[in-house]
Amino acid sequence: MCGLVAWWNRDGSRVDVEALRDAVESLRHRGPDDEGYVLINTRTGRTVECAGEGTHASRPLPRLRDVAAEDFDLALGHRRLAVVDLSSAGHQPMRVDPDPNWIVYNGMIHNFIPLRQHLQARGYVFRSGTDTEVILHAYREWGEECVTRFNGMWAFVLWDQRAHRLFASRDHLGVKPLVFYADDRVAVIGSELKALVRLPRVPRHIDPEALHHYLSLMKVPAPFTIYQGVHKLRPAHTLVVRRESEAERNYWRPALQPVECSEQEAVDRVDELLQDSVRLRLLADVPVGSLLSGGIDSSLVTGVAARHARESLKTFTVSFRSLPEFDESGWADMVASHVRADHRSLELSGDFLERLPDLIDLFDEPFSVSSVMGVYLLARAAAREVKVLLTGDGGDELFAGYLDRYVGVDQLWERSGRHRLARFSAERARASAELVSWEHPAIASKVRAALRTLARPDQRRRDDCFNLRRLIFNDPEKLALYTPAWRARARGLNTLGWLRSTLPATPGGLRRWQLHDIHTSLHDEMLAKVDKATTAWGLEARVPFLDHRLVDLALNLPDRLKVADGHGKWILRRLGERYLPAAVLNREKHGFSIPLSAWFLGAFRPFVRDVLSPSGLRRVGVFRPETVARVLAYHDANPRFDTSHMVFTLLCFQLWHERHGRLVA
Repeated sequence: MCGLVAWWNRDGSRVDVEALRDAVESLRHRGPDDEGYVLINTRTGRTVECAGEGTHASRPLPRLRDVAAEDFDLALGHRRLAVVDLSSAGHQPMRVDPDPNWIVYNGMIHNFIPLRQHLQARGYVFRSGTDTEVILHAYREWGEECVTRFNGMWAFVLWDQRAHRLFASRDHLGVKPLVFYADDRVAVIGSELKALVRLPRVPRHIDPEALHHYLSLMKVPAPFTIYQGVHKLRPAHTLVVRRESEAERNYWRPALQPVECSEQEAVDRVDELLQDSVRLRLLADVPVGSLLSGGIDSSLVTGVAARHARESLKTFTVSFRSLPEFDESGWADMVASHVRADHRSLELSGDFLERLPDLIDLFDEPFSVSSVMGVYLLARAAAREVKVLLTGDGGDELFAGYLDRYVGVDQLWERSGRHRLARFSAERARASAELVSWEHPAIASKVRAALRTLARPDQRRRDDCFNLRRLIFNDPEKLALYTPAWRARARGLNTLGWLRSTLPATPGGLRRWQLHDIHTSLHDEMLAKVDKATTAWGLEARVPFLDHRLVDLALNLPDRLKVADGHGKWILRRLGERYLPAAVLNREKHGFSIPLSAWFLGAFRPFVRDVLSPSGLRRVGVFRPETVARVLAYHDANPRFDTSHMVFTLLCFQLWHERHGRLVA
């Protein structure tokens, strides 16, 4: 994996090379193997390639600091993790003679070999074995449409010298991150926020809407970032930046063309595509391993990979042997033994508390999805032995693994919404939705808010029921949390309303919920978690289920092949019979989770009280200390209503602000 920065002073002013170096250095964890820069005067065309302190020794280039006085208004910077073609031929920024275009790139184009062969047949000459060079030639051959030919995970920025523009792109599903800021004077693009906020002219004001959504969703959803005006480039989008304009374009959506087939035909087709996806993602010039939780998704990826790997596959899992109700390591051990993997198990314990500040720094913005800690510590262990990891992410979204939400919403509405709840008046429902959970512990506020949907059309009711089930804090609870100043800034903001706007136009049913998760929580939460946790240790995570061909197939399979006999991921269970022990396939779903509540009531209680102390809260000035005290008291007094995620969401924001407050304007 790699880290990149692109900086264009569109008003023609000189880039600050010290700030550039600082921004690129902040991404060292993403690319520990090499460092590079190119400086360009966009008006004269003068270009200088430069070396940094970490540049590969075999590249004799002028030092960045030695050209600081020259008038360059555009700069590209890069940190490289070498995975394919480990030689200095893979150095970035990259240009291929005689083409004047430059690229900085993070990711892997998994089908780069057949693309390379096609381009060679068209007369293109290659000087390295990298996929980076394939992107450059593909852009020259097909222009912006080149991204529609890629199968992989990527985020790149390309300077088109002839067209005088920056062309950026992010992969189909958003496996790799890309953030940007643009105004009439400057445009900057980078792999992470921590790089952008080190550059002058980039605003560092907290966005009230981003914070408001974070408190409900545990992450800041795209296109927002925690900083006002700074945006995440959405998955399957390109960004074109010219001197006086910028434009985003969506280049791919899942092809929604329902497929009718037998169960056997579906199993064969999923097997064929998954095998090809795994085979492509095993391609590397470094050791490859697999994250193994013991669930169906990671187990199936591991089982397929074990058959295609050139040597015994290394697998890694996390255990909670002191808390058996959270521990899945026994299932992972069973799968590893079955596929004859070289297996490692890591016990997760008090290391959590020691590493939490590191995670806060890693994410650049508030993020409170607690399962990231397990992936983070597991990646630390894996990095000692491999540089690439396969994961099972995406299986739940593609094959309906979240049964309680995907099917449960419609079942709940049919069984309760139309009958039992119908006796409540719309007025009573509206009044109930305004209650705050920690002030009314006898009734769950999310259920009361669901009653409010009775006055709405049927599909709107189902949509709101679906989204209400995922909120940590509802809107009345957030307003109760804010200080008067922040309450004024949040006036008119509504997370449920924003979530409604993100729902696809597809008619109701299973596919509607799947698409919604793919377009929101998959990249904002699941993939962001894996990217940050693995790149922290110089690892590249690859996601076989998110091959866009497999996404198209999975979404178009009949519902009966995804949900049957009270089980989700039915077709994966049938496919698993070819690779996995029967016991693994027949077990109930057990999502990977961290025992937050047990920790917050035990060993971590003093730490939580210290971070969320009245003095600390007043210093930051966002939350009312007396309201936070009620949230903590409610958590302690009502363990059966597990509100540990409420506490963790507040805790992570407070820690983030304390550690990044110097950057917040």
